[in-house]
Amino acid sequence: MKGAFFIPCFFFLFCVYSSTRSEPTCAIPRDEHVVSPFLLGWFSRLGRSGPYQCEPGYKATADRAECTENGWSPKPLCKELKCTVPTIENAIRLEKVGARLEYQCNPGYEPEGFVITCNQEGVWDQMHHCTAKTLNCGPPPLIKDAVQDLKNEYKDGEIATYECPAYFTQAGDPHLTCRKGRWLGNGECLQPCTVNVEDMESRNIEILFGGRSKIYSKHGDFISFRCQRGFKHKDKDGFRQQCINGKIDLPSCG
Repeated sequence: MKGAFFIPCFFFLFCVYSSTRSEPTCAIPRDEHVVSPFLLGWFSRLGRSGPYQCEPGYKATADRAECTENGWSPKPLCKELKCTVPTIENAIRLEKVGARLEYQCNPGYEPEGFVITCNQEGVWDQMHHCTAKTLNCGPPPLIKDAVQDLKNEYKDGEIATYECPAYFTQAGDPHLTCRKGRWLGNGECLQPCTVNVEDMESRNIEILFGGRSKIYSKHGDFISFRCQRGFKHKDKDGFRQQCINGKIDLPSCG
């Protein structure tokens, strides 16, 4: 009798335990900027997934949200949209109110001012650029070591020339051009190299075909050296060196 009574009780307790045990579920994502987050409750069982949308100003990081052992995936479900502040030429940033930026163009440029707004797609609306009101240009930029004959004002399309001193090498554009209030072009005067007697004496070298006299060499030119009588080459620098914008590596003999 005892055995017959025990078996039904055992199965009764097992059935009660099985019926009360619940499957793992994911909590409703109330604080993750999901639109109507309770709708995901239909897909809150482990392994299930469902579509979702994010609040304005946020973007879904996936098409569907899946309930996993670690909660909803992906994480985060919604990512805040942010705009990178653009750089606008000839303007200064005045004020920022939330996602609104106000700009004022520099004197001589238009429009006078404008406001751009970061929209829900993370893109700036009402973007403008500051353009010169006049087509003329002021004096061109100065070029280092160059000889320039400057004026206070240049007309649109007018050029400004420059010259490089003796032994200097002209590089880049041969002149600068005024275009719609801006200067176009990039000129440069590359420096020559000077090798004096003191430099050669300290390294026990001399010019291959010039002895120990001071020389000037233009950018890009090569100079050949040799050891002075009674000395031998002692370092890795070769006897034929090139002048690069005022700098040249000199060999040594000892």
